[in-house]
Amino acid sequence: IPSSDAHLDTLRTDRSRRDFAAIGTAAGVSAAFYAPIGGVLFAMEEGSSFWSVLLTLRCFSAACICVMVSYLFLLFKTGLGHFNVLDLAKFNGVDGHQEISATFG
Repeated sequence: IPSSDAHLDTLRTDRSRRDFAAIGTAAGVSAAFYAPIGGVLFAMEEGSSFWSVLLTLRCFSAACICVMVSYLFLLFKTGLGHFNVLDLAKFNGVDGHQEISATFG
């Protein structure tokens, strides 16, 4: 960032760097686990020293966008014909509605 831009000086402060780190933490965790609220809660607990309502909204917005983009990539990977809305409720490919049987003996 050029030093002549006075209106961008607020992006160089330590507070804004901490906020960007918290936003990135929330986005990364939510993209990894498809859980935007979990990402924000993790960033609240681990990623930031000081927390505000504005930072919560920014983290939640970034987390939701990352989860939507992740699902968009999943949609293009599986193809439009094989994508089902109920697939969004699966956790690592397991939907919990299938019967699992085991044989002992």
